Amino acid sequence: MRPDQDLTEAFAREAGDNGFDVIIDYLWGPTTEALLAAIARRDLKPASSRLRLVQVGESAGPTISLAAAVLRSSRLEILGAGSGNAPTSPEMWIEAVRQLMSNIGCGTLRIETERVPLSEGECGSGFGDSERIVGYPESSSTDRRPSGAARTASRHQHRNVR
Repeated sequence: MRPDQDLTEAFAREAGDNGFDVIIDYLWGPTTEALLAAIARRDLKPASSRLRLVQVGESAGPTISLAAAVLRSSRLEILGAGSGNAPTSPEMWIEAVRQLMSNIGCGTLRIETERVPLSEGECGSGFGDSERIVGYPESSSTDRRPSGAARTASRHQHRNVR
């Protein structure tokens, strides 16, 4: 079996019978081609829900080959997220930023993060957990990773920042 077939089968297993609703794609290229092959229906059953593929990056490649059967057999919608489809009026930007800051201020929107030195990038603890890992360069001896208790306390303090 080829690596792309392995990946396609892995995507198909993850999709299961219910499929995906939204995929945020930072990779594009061959990885997305494998994903699209996995969602193409080979039976006559209608897709149960639409699938939104939001393309935001191309770290695996800048182009894909899209089989027409994927579009005919799924309810796929491909959207781009970038400066080309951002609101153009200053008023819309101001309102979006106001809403964002309001949600951050009242705690509705928060992102759990853990600071990890870049030198621990592949083996640092916490990788694979549900929080977002934020790498930082170790520029001085004072840039030390806080202990687990300090990280937990720091997380709780940041939740209440207004």
